[in-house]
Amino acid sequence: GMSANPALVPVARIEIGASAGPGGVADIEDRGPPIGFDGALLRDLGVKRAAALSIIRVAGDSMEPTLRDGDDILVDRSVSTVRPGAIHVLRVDDMLLVKRLVREGGAYVIRSDNPAFADVRIEDTASMTVIGRVLWCGRRLV
Repeated sequence: GMSANPALVPVARIEIGASAGPGGVADIEDRGPPIGFDGALLRDLGVKRAAALSIIRVAGDSMEPTLRDGDDILVDRSVSTVRPGAIHVLRVDDMLLVKRLVREGGAYVIRSDNPAFADVRIEDTASMTVIGRVLWCGRRLV
């Protein structure tokens, strides 16, 4: 098992219906076995607290080509401040989104990497919650 390798840090997979397009919110639930991450990699990624990490599966194509439907993303949920241009998991009203965030004046612009998706401007920043920042992604090639 993973416990045999102390260098691997287990990160739980959670299902929160995070969408890379317009999507609904599912309840947070544990989705089976955790994924083991190398502790040195997590340090390189700037992770302070491994307990605040989650793996979420991307749904939708709005962040292509960077993130594809079905990709696993590593999310640091201890990060609630916005790093401009970085990819974040956001709750806006009742939707969870995986998007880039850009500041424009007092507003945020939610931006998709896929040019087929228009920017969304959030003037009422109270309606938006940053769930975490995306640090890493992995995808199946078969």
